[in-house]
Parts: sequence; C-alpha cells; structure tokens
Amino acid sequence: MREIRNERGLTNGSANADKKPGRVSDSRGLTNGLANGLTNGVGRTNGLRRGRTNGLANGVGRTNGLTNGLGRTNGLTNGTGRTNGLTNGLGKTNGLTNGLGRTNGLTNGIGHTNGLMARRRFDMYGAQSLSPKKISIMLIVLFLVMLPVAFVLLLPGSAPEKFVDVDGSFGDWSTKTIYDDTSTISDAPLDISRFSIATEKDFVYGYLQTRGTLLSRTQVDRYLAFIDSDNNAATGYLVGGIGAEYVIEAYGWQGSAWNVQASRFSGADQQNWSAFRTIGTGSAKSSGTELEFAANVGAALRMGSIRAKFVSASESATAESCAPLADGLNGALVVTQAPMDSAGIVSDNSLLTLTLRAIATDVTVNSIQISSAGVASTSITGYSTGMQVRAGTSATLTVTGDVASLAAGTLVKASVASVSASTPSTIVGTGLAAYASSAPSAISIDGAFADWAGVQMHADSPANDVANPNIDIAEHAATAMSGNLYAYVSFNGAGKAFGGTVSPVKRVRSTGGGGGGGGGGTVVVPKVSGEDITRIYIDSVPGGQTIGGIQADYCIDLKGYNGKIATKRLLSFPGMTLIGDIQAETGGNKLEAEAPYSLIGNPSGNISIYIETTDWEKRTDTTAPIQTSLITGVTRSVGPAPVTLGTLSFSTVPSLSNSITIDKTWRDSEWTNSEVFNYTGGVTYELHVWHDGTNLYVGIRVTADETASSSDYCALYFDRDDTSINTPTTDDRKFLATDTTSTPTSTNAYDGTGGVWTTGISVSGWNAAGAKDSYVFYKFAIPLIQVWGVSTPASGDIAGFAIDIYNADTSANYYWGGSSVSVTDLSTWGNLEIPEYPVMIVPILLVIVPIAIFRLRQRRERDG
Repeated sequence: MREIRNERGLTNGSANADKKPGRVSDSRGLTNGLANGLTNGVGRTNGLRRGRTNGLANGVGRTNGLTNGLGRTNGLTNGTGRTNGLTNGLGKTNGLTNGLGRTNGLTNGIGHTNGLMARRRFDMYGAQSLSPKKISIMLIVLFLVMLPVAFVLLLPGSAPEKFVDVDGSFGDWSTKTIYDDTSTISDAPLDISRFSIATEKDFVYGYLQTRGTLLSRTQVDRYLAFIDSDNNAATGYLVGGIGAEYVIEAYGWQGSAWNVQASRFSGADQQNWSAFRTIGTGSAKSSGTELEFAANVGAALRMGSIRAKFVSASESATAESCAPLADGLNGALVVTQAPMDSAGIVSDNSLLTLTLRAIATDVTVNSIQISSAGVASTSITGYSTGMQVRAGTSATLTVTGDVASLAAGTLVKASVASVSASTPSTIVGTGLAAYASSAPSAISIDGAFADWAGVQMHADSPANDVANPNIDIAEHAATAMSGNLYAYVSFNGAGKAFGGTVSPVKRVRSTGGGGGGGGGGTVVVPKVSGEDITRIYIDSVPGGQTIGGIQADYCIDLKGYNGKIATKRLLSFPGMTLIGDIQAETGGNKLEAEAPYSLIGNPSGNISIYIETTDWEKRTDTTAPIQTSLITGVTRSVGPAPVTLGTLSFSTVPSLSNSITIDKTWRDSEWTNSEVFNYTGGVTYELHVWHDGTNLYVGIRVTADETASSSDYCALYFDRDDTSINTPTTDDRKFLATDTTSTPTSTNAYDGTGGVWTTGISVSGWNAAGAKDSYVFYKFAIPLIQVWGVSTPASGDIAGFAIDIYNADTSANYYWGGSSVSVTDLSTWGNLEIPEYPVMIVPILLVIVPIAIFRLRQRRERDG
C-alpha cells in the first residue's frame, strides 16, 4: 500500500497509522464542520460558526462521568476522551470515525479535498481561525493591559533643570563662578561686592550683590553689565578697558518692579553711546542685597570667550565700576598700581607698588609689561615668570628703576602697560608721574604737578557743591612765564579729571509709581558721549566779552572721557572759532594746560581767567575769576553774557535783541553773540541759534553747498516737551524750507500724528527763507511755543531738536542732533536749552539804578 504522507486531504480519519498509539496524523479531522470532532460539544454545525447543537451543560467538568461535559477520565459519555475508540469524538488511535483524516479529502468536514483548502477556516497547520469577537476581546484586553504601561511611558518627565531660573532665590549661582570686588564706595546700595555672568544659547544671565538693600529708596538705581563678545577692545563701546558690543541694564526704585533692557552697539565711534540700539527686554528678581537678571541678546555668547564689566550708577551718574573682568568660566586677576612718590617727588629707586589679587581661582601670571620714561630700564622685585597667585589671596610687587643717577627735576614716569595671565586681567590705579629729587623751576605740561607747588592756589567756594565729583572743582591756579599762560585745576578727591560717565542716560521714576519690563516713566536723554568738558576763558587783551566777571578774548576748550583728554583746542571768544591746538595733561584728579602768548594776542600786561566745567547732563561748576596780576588803564566793552559753545547734540539758546529779517540775504550782524556750532570745523555747515523772547531764530550756512537748487531743503524738528523717545507724536513739530532758487521760499509745517510727519497743520507766526550768497543758507523764525510748548520758557527748559539739510548737488544729507540722526526716532536727537544769565543783572542795574536816583532827585527838587 502506498504510504500516506502528512498531506491535507482528509477522509474520516487520519493517515500515518504507524505514528504514536492513538494518533494517526498530526492533523485533526472535522465532523460536520465541528472543530476537533466534538459531538454534543461546542462546535460548528454544517459550517456554521458559533452554531451550538446539544451544547455543553453545566460547563466544563474535570471529574469522572460528567454528562454533557468535557471530561478527562475514562468513560466519558458524550465527552471528549483520549482513550481508544472514542465514538463521535476526537480520537488519536487508528480508524477515527467522523474524525480528522488526511486521505482523499474530508467527509462531512472542511478539509483539503483534491488539494483544495477552505481558506477561511484553517491556517496552513490546520488551526482554526479566530473569530472577530475573540479578536476584539483580545485587543480590548491588550489595550487595558497596555494602558497603564503607556501612561507611565508617555507621562511627561520632570522639567529639565533650568540653567538659571530668575526667581530671586539665587541657588542656581552656587555652581557658577562668583567674582568679588573689594573696592568700596560710600553709597551702599550701589556698592557691588560680588557678581557673576553666565550665558546659555542667546541668553545672558547676571548676578550681583551689594552692601545695601536694593529697591530701598525713591531714587532710581541702575546696574549694568557691559559685554565684550569678541574680546577685542578695538571694537565696541569703550568702557573699563573693554570694547562692549552689548549692555544689559537693570534699574528700579522703591515700590517698582525691575526694568531690564538689552542693547547692541552698532557704531564705529567707540565713545558714542548713541550707537547702542535696544534689542529687547528681560527679567530680574531681587531679594535683600541680591539681584539676578536675564535677557536675550539675539546671539550665542560663549563663556570663557567674553569679557564683562559690571557698573552701578545713580539716576544720571556712574557710581562704581567693578575692577574684575568676568568671562563667566574662569576667575580673574586684578593688578592695582600705586605710585611711590611723595608730593610729586621720587627720591629713591622705588617707582610703583603692584598688588596682584586672584579672584575665584588660582591664577598663573605669565608676564607683566611696564611702560616707563626718564629711567633707562625697570625691573619688578618679587616677580618671576609663571608665578602663581592663589585664589582669594594677593601678592605685592615693587617696580624699580635707577633714579639716583638722574638729574634733579627729571621727569620720571612708570605704569603697567599689559598683563598676561591664565584668567582675564584688569589694571587699575594710577601710574607714576613725578620728578627726580626735586621739581623743576618752570612749569611743564607733562602730567606731573610738583612744579605747581610755588604757585598760589585758589580754593573753590563753596566746596563740594556739584553732585558729580569728576567736574567738582576743588582748587585752581594760573601763572604766566616764558611767553606762556599756564592754568591748573584739581577736582574733588572722589573724582577723576575727565572721568565722564559710562552711560549718559537719565532714568527717572514713573509718576505712576510702578515699574515694569518696558521702562514706563523713564526718560532717555540722547547724547553722543558721556564726556566731560572744561573751558578756561582768558582775558588777555583789550576788548572781549563779559563772562564770569572777566572780559574774555579766548577760550581753552578741553573735552575727555575715561581719564583721557580727547580734544585740546584754543578758540576765539565769543566767536568760538578754532585758533589752534594746545598742550594739556591730566593725572588722577588734576589738570594742567598751556596757551602760548602768540596765540592769545601777545599780551603785554597781566592775564585773568575764569573756569567752567560741564558734564554730559549739563551740570556745571564755575570758579571765581583769578588773575596773574591786575590789568589797568583799559576800557572794556560790556555786552550780554555769551553762551557756551554748542555741540553736535546740545545747544543753549541765548536771549538777544538783534535786529533780524527773515529774507534771502545773510547778514552777520543778525547772528552776533548767537550760539554757534561749526560742523566738521565749519567745512560742512555753521549753525546759529538765539531767541528774543518771542521767536527762536535759527540760521544755517551750508558751507559744503555752493550751488542753489530747487531740490535743496532744510528741515527743523522739535520735541516740544522733550519726552518722546521713539516715534513722533501730535505734539511734535517739523518746519520745512524747500527750493533755494525761488522767491519766496516754499515752506510747510508738520506734526507727528500717528507716528509720522503729517503736513497741513496751521502754525501762525513762523517764517523761513533759503537762498545762496557764497553758500546756500537758511533762516528760520519759529514761535517759542512751537519749540518748548510754552510761550515763555523758563531757564533750564529743554526741547528735543534735530536738523536735516539736503544738498541736491551731491545728494548728501547733513544732520544736527547726533552722529546718527533719524528724523522718526526722537531718541537720536539733541537738545536746546534756555540758559541762565545771572551776569546780565549787573549791567541792567547799572543803567536802571542811576536813572531811578536821578528821577527821584528831580522830583524832590520840584516838590521842595
């Protein structure tokens, strides 16, 4: 007989009878479509799924002799057994009846007949397919089992720890580098004792601690972090030895929230504060004496590569500049230099003391370079290349040079030029400028001041009368010798000559009392720089103009910042035209200057001087006039007190009684004693301003434009209450004169409604003219109410002011108001101010009082 293989054709039984006893085949036969050959069980009758014929009673039993149940012991009736010869059951021994067979197809079952398989009921192994209900139940059970697992897997984890959480708790800073600043100032809330800087992506975070409680008083306190992002002092805003590309400022007052502002520097002039542009706001929190803040600067800054300088300030003046430079990753080294002279005389070989202080980490000092003059060479006692200074400790060194061999009176200078270390380093203090053994017999302008010991000093009275110590005059003197005039000024010991301010911005409290991220009631006063100005007025020849009790003919004009003089000029007075450059030097809080006789009229008699100092906020200190000796036998003219020289962003407006006509003729007499500003030395334009109590008069000679054109124009812009810091408002004004060829000149008036300049407004009483003589010029008469918002502005009243001049021949615009003026951004404008003229009272009284006495005497004689 042919061997029956394990194939799918099944007939009433199972092939392969030689298999294990009771099992014919590995496959199961089906009877009448019932799975597993069940009779009276749960099966499928005639192919019907879930058909139940004579179904099980009482469930599934597992004990002998169950009726209508499934048993697993011998002798089951109507059950499924596993012993030989089951009837109508599932047998696994030879000759199953109505069971599972594999020969020539199934009888009364679903099998493989002639090789055809019923596809919907069995898989390839003969297993029964799962019903949709079972599948659904299984899926539901699986879902219920997996639901808690998925919940656990998908449950959001705890939020990642923030790099710095600005919440006022300060615990985040325990893992950051903290820098100590040991210098102190008397103003405890502005005295920063510790600080730190950190960066993450585009965010910069700052921390500081002060000696006094923050937000504890009504005045505005300010804290600034200047950031040099490229570690290049030749780019960015100059402050404390770095070139800052960014500044983040936090400021507030008692009862306010902190205001945080981030700005980016975009100019080429490193002393031009106006080149900072606001790029966003930030957040800050404080508690007690601690403050933390954060701001997005729009660029990823890397700790270790940046340099940060922390500064505190009052409403309008610098308070403290912290010595350490911070990079946020490493510590810092501070090198403090102190001269070893006695009253300007150095008598031994010791020139400087250097104190090296390591902050936050051990520091390796690789090199120290000394700049010197007068001595052949210098050496540093106590220093060796690569020396280490432990964190929190200091090392003291001495710079020496061969002074003993020098002639008496030889100028000796020494200072630290540079330091190379494993951390950022800062050089603070003052270098040596002194004379060997004794002072010379003649004055020299060299930054050493022992040669002034024999000159009479005049104390300023009252003393300490100016809030800014950098311009608070303490003493002054003048002498003349060897064909030169010499002038001397010393300032408050807490200040520095031409110290300036690092942030020429005025912050004031909001009248609403609240703070907020946007700054609310602050007022930003635009200035080109935070420089200080010293002017020494000279009365050297007959004639001159009255100012400060003298009749001045000349003016020494000095401007500077960060302890250095940037401008040293001699000007005529009152014209304030440039005569030439002169010599001037500073040393700490002292200043000396020289003017050759040949430049001040070759005086044959004695000379008088009057000194005036001014800071960026127009705070001023003045002296009483002093003389090298009296001037006799000369009659001087007495006129109105002249105003100070205008700048590119500030001008006072003198009150004059000149006769003026707004027409197409330029007359110099109309501008006599007016405020004058010469842009680029007068090469581009001259600006003249004055008022007569009714109108402001503005005259502009465009010396760069020698051709009249119908497209030429000049526009004056006024912020009448000086409060707008962004776009113009309805209260602001623009006055335009167009076409220097036509008669009359075309004119239009505008206001700033909706933030744009809108024409068509009616302004009575104003007039303008433009024409050309040697140069194109413009003349304006503007009612004072259109400039200051009131008909009679008081002394000290300020208005925002800008000028836009267009030269059609060269397609060039020239501006006044700052180095980068935008006529729709009022924060870039300058200012006009009504000054005080106390000296005018004297000549008026000299006229009025005699007349009154004369008339009184006449009346008495008549009545007598």
